[in-house]
Amino acid sequence: MLQNISPVISNLLHFQPKLKKLVLPTLLIAVFVPVQAVSDSLLWRIQKQDIAPSYLFGTIHLDDKRVLRLSKKVQRAFDYSTVILTEVTLNLEVMQEIQNTFLRANKTRLRDDLGKKRYAELYKLLSQRKLVDAYIDRLKVWAAMMLLLMPDSSGVILDVKLQQLAATEGKQLQGLETVASQLGRFDKLPLQDQIQMLDEAMAIEPKLKELYEEITKAYLAEDLSKLYKLSQVGYGTNKLNDKLQALLIDDRNRDMLQAALPHINNGNAFIAVGALHLPGEQGLIKLMRQQGYQVEPVR
Repeated sequence: MLQNISPVISNLLHFQPKLKKLVLPTLLIAVFVPVQAVSDSLLWRIQKQDIAPSYLFGTIHLDDKRVLRLSKKVQRAFDYSTVILTEVTLNLEVMQEIQNTFLRANKTRLRDDLGKKRYAELYKLLSQRKLVDAYIDRLKVWAAMMLLLMPDSSGVILDVKLQQLAATEGKQLQGLETVASQLGRFDKLPLQDQIQMLDEAMAIEPKLKELYEEITKAYLAEDLSKLYKLSQVGYGTNKLNDKLQALLIDDRNRDMLQAALPHINNGNAFIAVGALHLPGEQGLIKLMRQQGYQVEPVR
């Protein structure tokens, strides 16, 4: 459920109220939805006859200094590439759209969906993040869950760093998704599913710091198998797991692949998406191979 929240939310800086680095919802959409494991590597070379190679890189939507230090192999692949593809490209307009997507368009209130006791528990947790009651009460249920799961952040997350490097070096930068296509998926979930997700987020909130540290260490070790195991923390029912897997991972993988294919066919593309979008029967590695590409780990 954690890395399933996305980079889009980790960088909302100057909106009311001040939501420090909200980029995690779209980018976090991949850590706490279970997927199948694959060979342990974060960087994969995509090849096809008569086409220049491209690269697929699994990111993590955190600002940890250890994560931000690109390995030599990743730096070489990035330098080689002429077009950089990320989940969503960020600017002030996009950040405002994210902020608006979090809020209810009508006069309904979050406390009415949650009930007095659950809302009080949520308010206690979110008020510690300097969010006020008037704002919290306007949130959608899934948005409250995302804000609750966001780690403390004081800097730029990895996905945004790659976008900044691309801009600095004059590389073409392209988003594979829009805010609407990413966050709009949560609106499709029935209210009871959203409430269950929120309940489980509140249950693991006291352990978030330790959990993010475990995730970071697994990521630095390029241990996708461990990331997969950690991704299973949170949701309690197989039925909800399956629904979230299909909606937030599998469907997005297919859409991102279609957006990436023209660039892959041109060659020299560097595709950076959350690491847990890579493995599995419906993961990007398998989907690309089904399209006739050779996709091999870069060691």
